[in-house]
Amino acid sequence: MTTIDLRLGDCLEVMRTLPAGSVDAVITDPPYNAGLNYGTYRDDLPLMEYWTWLQDVVNECLRVASGMVIVKHSALKIIDWGRFIGKGRMVVWYKPWSSGFPVNGFATHFEPLWVLQGKSARWSKDVLVCSAGNSNHEDSFNHPAQMPGTLAKMLVDICTKEMARILDPFMGSGTTGVACVQTGRNFIGIEINPAYFAIAEKRIRAAQAQLVMPLEVVA
Repeated sequence: MTTIDLRLGDCLEVMRTLPAGSVDAVITDPPYNAGLNYGTYRDDLPLMEYWTWLQDVVNECLRVASGMVIVKHSALKIIDWGRFIGKGRMVVWYKPWSSGFPVNGFATHFEPLWVLQGKSARWSKDVLVCSAGNSNHEDSFNHPAQMPGTLAKMLVDICTKEMARILDPFMGSGTTGVACVQTGRNFIGIEINPAYFAIAEKRIRAAQAQLVMPLEVVA
């Protein structure tokens, strides 16, 4: 039986209470500092302040994880990432359907996934293609930057084995948690926004209930 541990609060404060090496992997999608409105705050910090904050978050992720740490970020900020966080190994999530954010007339059709430590549990190519309809939102859960469930399940499956413990310090609407339930992983999720926390809790509870529903026999 897998365990689900959901915590409402600031991810840095919560992660600092976790022992070193206490999770098998971190898979997360932090705010990109792109000015999005998350209800209780906007991610539009001054540049240096944002990257200093994100570096602190990444350091905590590296401390608490005994295995892989994967952080999804913006393709438009690859240079900033390398300067402030460290390069890591870049894996590409390819989004052929995306309209992207055109720069000089070129639309972005990929996002980098930074592999900062650890080795994958399963062999994988470094370009990931997953079906997600016409946008990131296979289903809408009132979150401005929702990760596709297909991508979350792909990452969980590649990075860890069954019964592993996965942490997402930016849980949002709970997509990584749902993927963990569906694939037999333990999950720790941290979310600072009470509204998103409630959505994640509801979605993860529904995913758990789905696993124990009796099969419908059609005569």
